[in-house]
Formats: sequence, C-alpha cells, structure tokens
Amino acid sequence: MSKYNQISDPKIIDEQSADLIKKPSILPDAQLLETNTDDIDEPSSEIIAETELNERFIYENGFFEVRSDGLYYVHLNDKNSSKPPRQHAVFICSPIEVIARTRDVHSTAWGILIRWFDADGVMHQHSIAMDSFHGDTREYRKYLASQGLIITPNTKHRQYLDIYLQQHPIKIRGLCVDKLGWHNDRYVLHNRSLGGKDDEIIVYQSNNVISNVLSERGTLVQWRDEICKLIAEQSRLVFSICCAFAGQLLEPLGYDGGGFHMLGSSSIGKSITMCLAASVWGNPRRIVRTWRQTDNALEGTAREHNDSVLLLDEIGQLEPSIAVKTAYMLANGSSKSRSSVSGDNQKSHTWRLIFLSNGEQSIKQHVAYESKGVTAGIEIRVAHIEAGAGTGNGVFDSLVMADSGSEQADKIKELASKYHGTAGIAWLNYVTANKVETTAKAKSLIKGFMLQYNDLSSQAHRVAKRFALVAAAGEMATQAGITGWQTGQATAAVKVCFNNWLDNYGHDGEHEERQIINNVKAFIEKHGSSRFQPCYNKGSTVFEAKISNCAGYHNRDTNDFYFFTSNFEKDVCSPFSKRKVLKVIEEAGLLIMNEFGRNTYKTPTTCIKQRPRVYGIKGSILNYEPA
Repeated sequence: MSKYNQISDPKIIDEQSADLIKKPSILPDAQLLETNTDDIDEPSSEIIAETELNERFIYENGFFEVRSDGLYYVHLNDKNSSKPPRQHAVFICSPIEVIARTRDVHSTAWGILIRWFDADGVMHQHSIAMDSFHGDTREYRKYLASQGLIITPNTKHRQYLDIYLQQHPIKIRGLCVDKLGWHNDRYVLHNRSLGGKDDEIIVYQSNNVISNVLSERGTLVQWRDEICKLIAEQSRLVFSICCAFAGQLLEPLGYDGGGFHMLGSSSIGKSITMCLAASVWGNPRRIVRTWRQTDNALEGTAREHNDSVLLLDEIGQLEPSIAVKTAYMLANGSSKSRSSVSGDNQKSHTWRLIFLSNGEQSIKQHVAYESKGVTAGIEIRVAHIEAGAGTGNGVFDSLVMADSGSEQADKIKELASKYHGTAGIAWLNYVTANKVETTAKAKSLIKGFMLQYNDLSSQAHRVAKRFALVAAAGEMATQAGITGWQTGQATAAVKVCFNNWLDNYGHDGEHEERQIINNVKAFIEKHGSSRFQPCYNKGSTVFEAKISNCAGYHNRDTNDFYFFTSNFEKDVCSPFSKRKVLKVIEEAGLLIMNEFGRNTYKTPTTCIKQRPRVYGIKGSILNYEPA
C-alpha cells in the first residue's frame, strides 16, 4: 500500500496553511543561469541566499533548482578541471514544492509535505512517510505520477527526486496524524485542517491511500435553495441530511457512535436518503459506500469516516455471517485485536462515527438466513426506522418537486450530482470556529429534545439521545445558514423518525427482555407437543410413549413446562446467556423455583417419579405481554 495522501480539488485548499506557507516560488527561465557561464565554478552561499531554500539547494557538485517548467538538478564540472566552467541541467519532474517536514506528537513517523499543480492547474498536496524512501521507491513515484506529477523516464535521473525530497533543507515543521477528525481544537481532513491555532500545520499521513475524497460542485446557495429548502417537510430526507452533520458533534460531546437503518422495499426510494446525506460532503457516487465489503475492509472504511458520517447502501450485500459483528464493530468504534508476526498485539484502530444504512430487511432478518441469533443490543446500537413515510409516496411525505415519487427521486439525484460538497465545508467552518461554543449549543439542544421524552427506560433513553444528537446537528446547521430550513424543522423531522422507532420497539425500550420472553415462547409454541414428555400432578394411568430428543416435561394439569438443565442453554437461551434468560423470566414472575440458590425446581415424586432437577417455566408465558 502507498504511504501518502493527496488532494485533487482546487476548491478545497487549506486557506489557513496558505497564509502561513508561500506558494512555490518558481524562477522564470530568463533569470536562470544559461548553459554556459563565465564566472561560476561552484554555487556559492551568496547564490543560495538569493533564493528561498525551497527553490534550490546544493547537493554534491551541483544544486537543485525549481524552474517554471520543472525541478532540475544542475551539474557543475569539477572546479579543478582545465575546462571552462559549465553547467548541465537534467530534468527531474514538473515543479514541486516541499512545504514542511512532519512528525507525530512523539517525534516519530517522520515525513514530508509536498504540493504541486497538475497539467489542468489542479493543486495536489501530499504527505509522504520517510520510510517510503527506504523500500521500493517506485511505489511512491508511481502514486505521484498517477496524480499528475510528470516524472523523468530516465532511471538514473529519477533517483534525484528521492534525494531532493529526503534531504531538502526545509526548516518548517508540521504535525502529522494518522486519523482524520478532531485533534484537540483542530479538525483534520485528508487535505487540510480547520480551527485551532493559525500557526500550526497539521497533516494527515497514513500508510493507506484515502478513498473518502471530498469534493465540491456548485455553490452552497445553489445546494441550499434548489435542494435543501424544497425538502424541508420530508421527514426521512431531512433526517438523513441531519445525520450527515451529526458525526462532528460526537467528540466534543463525548458521545459514542451508533447507527440508523432505513428499512423498506426496493421501490420505496431508500437510495434518495443516502444521496441527499452524501451531497453534504461530495459527489454521492463517491461518498455513498456499500455494505459489500469484508469486515477487515470496513475497518479501514470506518477510520476514513472518523468523527463524521458513514453511508452504507443495501445491507443485503453484506455476508449474513458477519453482519452482526460488523454492525457492532462500527457502533463500538474499535477494530478487532490482531497479533504481529512476532506474536505481540498490534495497536487496535479506533473511530467514532454516525452511520446510516439501508436495506430491504432488518439486520435481524438478514442474519436469519444463517440461523444465527441476534441480541437486542444490536437494535440499540443500530436504530431501525421504516423508510416509508406512510403517504403512499415511498420515502416522501409529499410531492413538491415533481408529479410522482419516481420523478421526484430522479430530480433530487440530478440536483445532487450538480450541487454537492459545499454544505460540509461550511459546517466544518462553523463548528471549528469556536469548539467550546459549538459544544454548549449542542448540549442545550439535546437537553431540550430529551425533555420531551422523560418517561423512557434506560435503553430507549440511550437511543433517544442519538436521535437528539441528530436533531441538534440539523438545528445548528440551520442556525449557520446552511440548510435554509426554519427553526424547529430539523427537530420535527427527527421526532417523526424517533416516534416510528418507538412504535416498533416499544416505549419501554427493554428490547433484550422482550426478545428473551419471545424466544422462550417461540420454542414452546414450536416444540410443545413434540419435545416435551407429558406429566401430571398425581401421575398418569394412561401410557405415554417416550419422546425422542426430549427437551423436558409438560405438566398437563398446570400447563407448566419443565426444561432439562442439560440442554436449556443450547436449545433456548442463544444468543443470550442462561443466567440472563433465567433472570428475565424470574423478574417477569414466570419462573417456578423451590431451589432458590440454583433457580431450579425439584418436581414432586407424585408428578415425576425420578424427581429431576429442572428449570420450571409457567405456561402463562404463552400469553405474557411485557408491561
């Protein structure tokens, strides 16, 4: 993998760094020494002093020099030679500037920051790790060439580029980081940083090529007036745009990340919600990612979206076998532990993000194909929302841009391809201008949202705070003049989506308890007559055939079920622990016990002669509904 990063959009140059660092000072060819010279036998200190170190520096019997058409190495003949002094310049590459020498906070991971313009006049900025020069140097040169730097085809002369970049006498220092997002008061993008002190140079330097390249097209006014304003009453669309702003608030507030999943049929228009959210940050075709990745690949994708939003299309493309652990991984913000070749633990990668997903099925339904259980915890970390607005127009609450839902969807896609990326940069400028003030505003808005839902259980409260975060982001973007919405419209849309979640998962929010009860009920309903041996309080005079693969006994007099302790956990509890299941059943008043230290029941000899130790569950569980 390459060990550098680049920018490829002239509209997103770091203005703060531009004030600090001069653009490349390129000498006009007319001012350069010609092929023949009569008064120089070697470059003197006076010559070097006349120009910036970034323009030329001495190396062996010659010097490097940036001209209008490229970087050259100028050879000078030996001063002891009897021949008249002459110089010979060899082309190395198109004009290039070394901006700073970089290192991390521990004074390790050294590198250099460079920039150049390609043939179209597009500026590229690039951070190269110094260890790139001590392996196969063709790799970094290939990458630079792919970004428009013209490099000499001469094998020998190409080595001069290695020398120029490694030994350049630049004295400016910059701080390199290996993760995007917040670093104290600065927010680092792949190509610049915003906020914080103006005299700092902070650059993103990674061993991987960044694929989450932001881009801008059109103006913020065009995006706001031709798209955002018009969909202000569309609950699912407004919610999705608010999600696009929410990730930057996680770190200032100290919140964990989490996700939302838009659930609906293929023709309902779920992709429009992703398209609009993506238009905040760039071209939707590039910003929206797919679930069709390995869990290892998704780790890298998550790191690219740290302190931001990750948009994942169609969960049906994700392998069911890894769906649950992948969703947990994204929400929990940590990669799995790995060992190095030596057996030592490698450093785990971390991130914090909001992710928005969609699909025709819920995560629970998706993994059912693999016959795997899903804990209710996943439904807390990934809140499922019905994509359909319930008006007969798919995701749309109303038709405001066309005469049909499909035409309106096409119109939004067309506009998003024309206008995108400006809102995200405007949002970053707003939230980084004063991080303390940003945090205070977000806290106040979240508090106001939560006051409207003060009767929630702990789990529902946890989900509500994530919705509140999204609402706060939308309201703050509105205050910043980015969305064009009226005050309160973002909150109203988020409340519609949150209430949809509440309707589907219950105001008590105790999803694990509900799911455990339902799992036990489902097992009894499925196997009550096939895997439970009938028994009676005073025995039976009727011959009962032995049942194979028996799970326990069914007391026909009381309708209670006695589960064998040996296979209860395997048959009934998964994916929960036996201890958790028994606790929930006991708290619901459904557990029959006479051995309280064990949570078990010893049946009387009049019922079952052998008097086995079982887990007794009341038959009333079949009619039980959580309060």
